[in-house]
Amino acid sequence: MSKALKLRALSLLLAVALAVAALPLVSTVALATAPHPAYRLFIAPVTQTVAPGETFTVRVMQDAVAGSMGAQIDLSFTNGLVEVTSVRLGAAYAGAMFLFGIAPQTLPEAIASANTTGLLDNFAGVFLPGMGSVPAGDQEFLVIGMRARPGVVGTHTVPLAILRPEMIGPGGLAIPRASSTDGAVVVAGPPGFMPDLTVSEKSEKWVVEGETYNVTFTIKNIGGGGAAASTAAILIDGTEVAIEAIGALAAGATETITVGPFTLTEASDTIEIVADKDNVVAESDKNNNRSGETVLAVPDLIVSRGETKWVAEGETYTVTFTITNIGKADAAGSTAAVLIDGTRKDAVDVPVLDTKGARGAIWSFRAVDIGPFTLTGDSDTIVIVADKDNVVAESKENNNSLEILRTRDPAPDIIVSEVKTRWLVEGETYAVDFTIENIGDADAAGSTAAVLIDGTEVATEGIKALAAAGGVGVPGGSQFKGVGPFTLTGDSDTIVVVADRDNVVAESTEDNNSKELVLAAPPPDVDPAHRLFIAPATQTVAAGDTFTVRVMQDSPYGARGAQVDFNFDHKLMEVTDVALGAVYADAALIPDDMATAITEANADGALDNVGALFLTGAGVPAGVQEFLVITMKVKDGVTGTHQVALTLSPRTMLRPNFEAITPMVTDGKVVAVGDPGLPWAIIAVVIGAAAIVGGIAIFALQRRKS
Repeated sequence: MSKALKLRALSLLLAVALAVAALPLVSTVALATAPHPAYRLFIAPVTQTVAPGETFTVRVMQDAVAGSMGAQIDLSFTNGLVEVTSVRLGAAYAGAMFLFGIAPQTLPEAIASANTTGLLDNFAGVFLPGMGSVPAGDQEFLVIGMRARPGVVGTHTVPLAILRPEMIGPGGLAIPRASSTDGAVVVAGPPGFMPDLTVSEKSEKWVVEGETYNVTFTIKNIGGGGAAASTAAILIDGTEVAIEAIGALAAGATETITVGPFTLTEASDTIEIVADKDNVVAESDKNNNRSGETVLAVPDLIVSRGETKWVAEGETYTVTFTITNIGKADAAGSTAAVLIDGTRKDAVDVPVLDTKGARGAIWSFRAVDIGPFTLTGDSDTIVIVADKDNVVAESKENNNSLEILRTRDPAPDIIVSEVKTRWLVEGETYAVDFTIENIGDADAAGSTAAVLIDGTEVATEGIKALAAAGGVGVPGGSQFKGVGPFTLTGDSDTIVVVADRDNVVAESTEDNNSKELVLAAPPPDVDPAHRLFIAPATQTVAAGDTFTVRVMQDSPYGARGAQVDFNFDHKLMEVTDVALGAVYADAALIPDDMATAITEANADGALDNVGALFLTGAGVPAGVQEFLVITMKVKDGVTGTHQVALTLSPRTMLRPNFEAITPMVTDGKVVAVGDPGLPWAIIAVVIGAAAIVGGIAIFALQRRKS
């Protein structure tokens, strides 16, 4: 599992301190788990009304029938309307461990992340054995300081939703799904519409091909109200490299900025734009202020291997070499040249080369035999040059050549012919396997090979004497070595294996004794060949209307089953029915008690662990097939226009052999359209001043659940 993946703090603690084993889905679909009624987390006060700019306190309380040793929640809110200012453990948890955010975040970083995403993520208090516990009954778990954002216009109800409530009962009993009761805050501002800033367009353009580039982006106000002046940030590889002032934007207005030039870092840059980076504009939606990341990359061609082979020993020889693209982008076709004693002798066309496996997709190479050439005197100096005409813009232009010395007298030539890594604990520890080979035409004495990680020597290995290569088609002696374990540092390690570390072997070529490999943390274990997606991706529905959401699957060779959690905003819509698609007509629908699952879903917005499974038969055929048919309804009385995300997470599919995989997903959304509606405060004014005939501003109420 990648180190970048989130580890829920309480789950990790339970796994380590309490040895609570997880139960992974291997060949079946998990059943839904009902909330535990005797353990509850709830918001207090349930509802409160505040003005823009006003601070207030939200308490998360707990009620455990027999007391507890810990609790944890995620708390979602509309971050465009309110923000978190502080979080601390409640009085009942004095002396407990306070866990928060995604390690190694500090508390301010976790709060800043919450104000960006609208999710106070992984906040927990835990007593280890002997440290104490919380008594039964209503007790204070978390105290959250919040503020209604200045500049909010209109009256908005901000849901405070407790997500993934977890508790630890007496004696370390895990309660992975406690009951919960959500709350809300009403932010009552003057009448008006809210702005909403987003990055509507972004592009990059080379200034000097492969070296420097400009970034052009557009900030657009897609909301109904005007946005004050703000600042946009340009991030490259996660680091802020530039900021740009954005003027005040009326509803629908845009501002386009070109900034740069920036110098490409090594082989690639990851570029992202953040609107309103200082969070000064109160918006209806703060979750759409970041652009998607784009990767600007270039190739890097090297001569990864070169050697000579006698045709007539001591007189004529051929040259063999390999061109490799170690960059992060495909390399266009080019030409490689061979120079002997400074004179160009031959050239070879090199095809398009894909990116190397350790850094991207797959890699290709071109090995060629050219010649024969007649040896001049006692030796020839042979230089092989990749991209001789410099037609490929590369991240490095000074590593395109390799020099070989061809002597009349035989000489050894030791190289690192292969370097591979293998995970011992995936994403954490690994071993390095490598092969040392003699490609020269004389035997090589024993030597020492070294392994360096990020520039530090971590291992040495003795290499036996290696026999000479025996001419065309007869490889020289080689020795395989495996060393480790090594612990992955950060997101990647640069591994270099060096042959003849102490330079004890006199070789025909001394500058080909090392090989480099970059080992990156593995991505989440997602199978891109299989997909679950929502159809239609977007639909617009009026308040009170029913509609159908189909969860489709796409598998290149069929499936035996699938399972999803289907998430939606239960305050705006509800599920009325769930049925299997036509191809699953004879499969088992899980859970058996779908009516209860629907009731629970309409209470918390999560239709948990809905799946289908063929225990016998051929399963579902390949291609796009209908998995689930979910009938839904927009609740009566919904006012305003709301974009409701429909998400599939977590999800699983079963291959025909019952192997469980994680497919790619494409989520969807529903635009729920109700009457424009009037805030209660304005309704009261209208009723109290019936003689006033003037128009009243009608505005939309927008919120988005995180």
